[in-house]
Amino acid sequence: MEKMPELESIIDEIRRVRNKYNISSSQLAKKSGISLSAMSKLEHKRLRPTYELLCKVYNTLYDMVLETGKAEKVSDIMVKDVETVTIMTPISEASKKMKEKGFSQLPLLNRDGELKGMVTERSLLDHPDAKVCGDAIDYNYTIVEPDTSKERALQLAKNTQAVIVMKDGKIVGIATKADFI
Repeated sequence: MEKMPELESIIDEIRRVRNKYNISSSQLAKKSGISLSAMSKLEHKRLRPTYELLCKVYNTLYDMVLETGKAEKVSDIMVKDVETVTIMTPISEASKKMKEKGFSQLPLLNRDGELKGMVTERSLLDHPDAKVCGDAIDYNYTIVEPDTSKERALQLAKNTQAVIVMKDGKIVGIATKADFI
């Protein structure tokens, strides 16, 4: 079977989280609607799952974790006082704020306070001629709700600069990779 690193990472995460919360393979298989044999093959990487099957097992697992009542939430680790910039903020001002505060990204809002993207160290390097933050937008971020489990948010954070925590359309927090360490 050809190896797919992202797939293996998700399968490893399923096993790690299942073990952490003492959820048995048979419990997860039953709730996911798959056979115990298929679950065992999945966890031992002897089954090439469809995307739909993997999502079903993954989402079922996180629902089971939430049911335990033991799951830490992203709201437990997020930074609540979120520094932001607007699309019209000069790059020099955003850069100065990032350097002074030690941030590698800042959420980017429009005039109405709606999230439009991020300004990141990389987006600034990729757009050296940008004058305002709206000219250096990075769309690589994830939005979650405050009650999202820490484990789920961590999985999402592995592929993005930051996880933006929103409630009722407003930013209430941000969690970067450093917040999960």
